[in-house]
Amino acid sequence: MITSAPSTVVKVTKVDGSVRLQCAARGSPVPSLEWSKDGVVISTNSTTKNDEEVKGELFIPTFGPSDQGVYKCFFKNYDNGTAEITTAAG
Repeated sequence: MITSAPSTVVKVTKVDGSVRLQCAARGSPVPSLEWSKDGVVISTNSTTKNDEEVKGELFIPTFGPSDQGVYKCFFKNYDNGTAEITTAAG
C-alpha cells in the first residue's frame, strides 16, 4: 500500500533550483524501492526501511534541462507484486 507520493507533475520555477521527490509504502513483507527516470533505473536516492514501511527520497540539487523527464518510484514485494508512482518533472 502506497502511503506517501509526490505530485504527478512537478514544475521547477527557478533555474538550477533543487527538487526533492518523496514516496513511501507499507507491506508485508516490507517492499523494496527503486527510482527510474524515463524508464532507466537510477540510484541517486536515499531509502530508509523499518519493520512496517519503506521511505524513499530522490534529491536533485541543481535541476537543469537534462533532468526533465518522467520519474517513477517503484515498490516491489515478492508476495504482493509491484506498485508505482509516476511524476513528470520539468
